[in-house]
Amino acid sequence: MPQIKPRVLLAFDPGKSWDPEKETGSFAYAVMVDGKIIQHGLLIPLVSVSDMDQPAVEFLVRIKALVAQFAPDMVLYELFQDRGGASKGTTGMCINAMMGLIAGELLQSGRHLVTVSPSLWKTWLTRTHGIGKKEPVKNLFEHFRATVPARVNQKGKANRAKRMVVHEGDAIGIALWAYQTKYQGQVDLANLLDLDAKRVIN
Repeated sequence: MPQIKPRVLLAFDPGKSWDPEKETGSFAYAVMVDGKIIQHGLLIPLVSVSDMDQPAVEFLVRIKALVAQFAPDMVLYELFQDRGGASKGTTGMCINAMMGLIAGELLQSGRHLVTVSPSLWKTWLTRTHGIGKKEPVKNLFEHFRATVPARVNQKGKANRAKRMVVHEGDAIGIALWAYQTKYQGQVDLANLLDLDAKRVIN
C-alpha cells in the first residue's frame, strides 16, 4: 500500500519589530504537519528600507532555509493591513518588501503560495472553534501559550519570557485555518502543538 505523503504548511505572520537583546519581535512563523504544529518561532525581519541589499539577502537566506528544511506543500502569509499611524511609513514598506521577497522565491521554486486577510482567518476561527467572539486571537494565543512547555534557565526555574509571543499564536491560527479550509483536515485543538514542538528563532 503506497504511503500517504503528509501535508506540510508553513505560515507567516509578518511584522517589522525586532529586539536583538531580548530576541523577540513581530515576524512569526509556524510549521504544521498533518494538523500538528511541529515548530514555531520568529524570523529576524527587515527593519529599514534605506539600505536593503545585504539585509534582504540575509532575510531571503532565512526563508530559503525554512522552505528547504520542511518542503511545504503550501506557504501562507497574512496580508498587511494599513491601520494608519506608524504603518504608513517604514513598517508598511518593510513588510511589503519582505512579502515581495517571499513571493518571488516561492513562485520561482514552484511552491504553492496563499495569502489571507486578517479578518478572514480570524472570523473563521471564531465561528469554527468558538474561541472568543470579541478577542479570538488573544484567547487562541493564551490557549497555545498555556500548552507550550516553559523554557528552563540555568537555575532550573521556568523562564516565562522565553515562551512564544502573540504573533506566533497568529501564525499558528493561520496554519490552522489553511489546514481545515484548504485540505479539510481534522484537528484536535487541545493537542494542536506537538509534544516535541520546537521554538526556533531564525
